[in-house]
Amino acid sequence: MHRRPHQRPDRRGTGSPRRRGPRRPGSVAGGTGQPAGRPRQHHRHRHPARRAGGGRPHRRPGGWSRVTGRQLGGRYELGRQIGDGGMAVVYEAVDRLLDRRVAVKILRPEFANDDQFLRRFSREARAAARLCHPNIVQVYDVGRDGGVDYIVMEYVEGRTLKDKIQEEAPLKPSVAVNLARQVLEALRHAHQHGVVHRDIKPQNILLTPTGQVKVTDFGIARAVGGATMADTEIVMGTAHYLSPEQAKGRFTGAQSDLYSLGVVLYEMLTGKLPFDGDTAVTVAVKHLQEQPPPLRSLNDRVPPALELIVERALAKDTARRYASADEFLADLARYRTRNLDELIAAQKDRGRTLVLAPLSGGADGADAAALEEPLDEDREETVGDQANPRRRLARWLPWVAALLVLAAGAYAGISYLMSWLRPEMIRVPPLVGATLEAAQESLAPYRITVHVLTTRYDNQYAAGVVIDQSPAPGELVRLGSRIDVIVSRGPEFVEGGVPDVRGLLERAAVLELERAGLQVEVAHEHNALVPAGRVADQNPAPGTRVVVGTSVRLTVSQGPEPASVTLPNFIGRPYEEVRRVVQQLGLEIGTIETQFSDYPREYVRSQSPEPGTVVRPGDKINLVLSQGNGLVPNETVLPLQLPDRPAQQRVEVRVRDRSERVVHIGEHQGGDRFSATVQWYGEQAEVFVYVNGQLYDHVILQLGGEDQMGGEEVEGG
Repeated sequence: MHRRPHQRPDRRGTGSPRRRGPRRPGSVAGGTGQPAGRPRQHHRHRHPARRAGGGRPHRRPGGWSRVTGRQLGGRYELGRQIGDGGMAVVYEAVDRLLDRRVAVKILRPEFANDDQFLRRFSREARAAARLCHPNIVQVYDVGRDGGVDYIVMEYVEGRTLKDKIQEEAPLKPSVAVNLARQVLEALRHAHQHGVVHRDIKPQNILLTPTGQVKVTDFGIARAVGGATMADTEIVMGTAHYLSPEQAKGRFTGAQSDLYSLGVVLYEMLTGKLPFDGDTAVTVAVKHLQEQPPPLRSLNDRVPPALELIVERALAKDTARRYASADEFLADLARYRTRNLDELIAAQKDRGRTLVLAPLSGGADGADAAALEEPLDEDREETVGDQANPRRRLARWLPWVAALLVLAAGAYAGISYLMSWLRPEMIRVPPLVGATLEAAQESLAPYRITVHVLTTRYDNQYAAGVVIDQSPAPGELVRLGSRIDVIVSRGPEFVEGGVPDVRGLLERAAVLELERAGLQVEVAHEHNALVPAGRVADQNPAPGTRVVVGTSVRLTVSQGPEPASVTLPNFIGRPYEEVRRVVQQLGLEIGTIETQFSDYPREYVRSQSPEPGTVVRPGDKINLVLSQGNGLVPNETVLPLQLPDRPAQQRVEVRVRDRSERVVHIGEHQGGDRFSATVQWYGEQAEVFVYVNGQLYDHVILQLGGEDQMGGEEVEGG
């Protein structure tokens, strides 16, 4: 876990936060999404589990009571917690299959039941897994185990850029530029592969002990893009780095990442955020409406050229902001090589003219000395010069030329200003659903450029069709401006069709289909031909051409159907005897209830299912046991003699007094002699003996007299 000690402003006036006491070395892997803001507010936004006393306790992801030591996916053994954010918790882990350390990010429970979120989360995480760059934390695996959704990532030793800023800001310009350059290299690679980060902030930028930058959480920000400004635990840490278009809730592309990096660069150079406020909404409004304090007013060691680069990265109008990571990198390269002429010329081409003081050759590019004053002798005029008209004219020609240049520049500036004060405007038409060529042709008369930010697969629109745009339809834009679009690449088909997973174990089959980008549904059925736990059938069939995201239904075998059992009659039999019989038949005792009845205590009064029902091994039998009736029963030991034939006889003895009930059921041999103990109530009772379902004997029991067998009385006990 990344700890946030209490911090205070730097007494030197830079406002850079400082850490009390030495920092304990640790490891980080993946962004934690901790809130960011003014140092004095850190204690207000930290996770409730860190508060002293009271507050709701920290909840483990997925409802696990103890995470450390558990295994996910049968291979990732979780260790200590190393990160804790609003969306997920990060653990150090060991991949037992490849024997390497990894970081496992587990989603919090509040996201686990949101099917739309999980689908977007899985899709974006898989897109991020396709990125491979030395400045990007590698995503190894994405999975779900026992209701726990997780991402397996590269384990990175070091700390976050936020930690470095809190401890060392303001950073030297050369250090800040080097870090920003590495982040831009990562963003350029991601944007080229159609992945936009959408949550660039110092907490998501990791620094290794060698100084290498590792950007993490690619695609995660888009998965949580549905969160509102009210979700302060998730959004507050990000609101300070939102682009204006993100704050408006509009389409965001690569330029949003560049704006966020501009905020990070501003923070590295000053130790302060360009915009701050008590709520996420307040900060977002400032991104839309206000200009940040001039960078050099907070740190006069920042060269003017670098201030110009940061200002352009923070332009609210995307037409004035860097259009790509390549453009941003090019200006940083000009700054690092002290090529100010090219840098200023590039800014003029973008519609802004700035006069900058030249850079000195110092290591950090401090301000250069003022321009030298002209020598006195350059201004002296001799008598000879006055006497020579041609020499006088030669001395005036440069001044005349300079005045003409100034006049031309003033005219151009006034014309440019008037065009901005009274611009020609047009409402943006809806482009979604139109082909790129049609969109370009329709806007060409207005000198509006249709710029393709990226292309991506889409199952709804055919290849070459616009699927998103910015600005939105109906907004006013100037003639000659630019509209950004995303163009469909058409449906993304699974390469080679649906994989053949028949005969594989269920988990192996699910993993293979998910790697192919398919959804999986699983049903279980008995199958005598396929071993239990293996896939017996799949639909669509192997090799079928389908788009990514198609659902495949797997039928997993449960093995052969078990043999059926006819349920015996347990009524009137002791519970211990019934329990033994149930176990011998491969059945299980279900619920047990008790009721008062004339059956002896602990004897079965009723059962469910009823006797004679066909059941399968493993089924549950529910019983109602007698608690007796509170009376003292009479008891008679009744001797019985069975007929010689048939050889096998099923004997049932029933007693009728206050009620009728079974007191004995059993299998006997022909001619057997045995005794049945009968408990009965009242002055008289009748006993009926059935052999193979036929009445064999009838006995009358009387209290204090002789009981009758076959019409004769038999003495009662």
